[in-house]
Amino acid sequence: MFKGILAAYRDLEKIERVGLWAAVFPMSLLLIFISVYERPPYILFDVSDMKRGELKVFIRRESAYLIVRLKPENTHFLRKSRTNLDVPIYVRPKRELNSQFRVFSVESKFGLKLLAYKQHRYPSRSCEYLSYVSQQIIIDDILLNGGIICNDPISERKRKTFVYDLSGRSVNESVAHLFSPAFSLEGGELKIGI
Repeated sequence: MFKGILAAYRDLEKIERVGLWAAVFPMSLLLIFISVYERPPYILFDVSDMKRGELKVFIRRESAYLIVRLKPENTHFLRKSRTNLDVPIYVRPKRELNSQFRVFSVESKFGLKLLAYKQHRYPSRSCEYLSYVSQQIIIDDILLNGGIICNDPISERKRKTFVYDLSGRSVNESVAHLFSPAFSLEGGELKIGI
């Protein structure tokens, strides 16, 4: 087989050989680069200019990262039940939660932030008006100490459905929780990933 390829190469004219090398050489360099290059397992975002109470959205490929810089009043508790009939829900933030930032990841397609339902038969809904609320919110007899809401000015249904506490848990039982990736602070940069 190698002899046949070599014989075919020798039968080519000089200009054909140059054209063959001009086509093969860049492709082989590209293949070598792709096989050697390793994408870092983390993403860095500059958060040095973020003020307390601010929400920023960074879109990378098919993920949108929601980064919230908390106000001090949102670090005491996440949610409480306001009814005496149910078993009281009183969730304090875990010690491993960062006291300054919360980071969540949602699916993104064509620049839209998509919020998912728990059941896959319902399509994800886009929300371009995600906002951080630092005041206490009362929804269905649950008191949230701040949260992330879809503050869509047109759709009241989205405003009532897509409400999350500051740990990313949804208030609505049919809506999936927000994914919170591992992150750390390094100077003025927030590093998402390992």
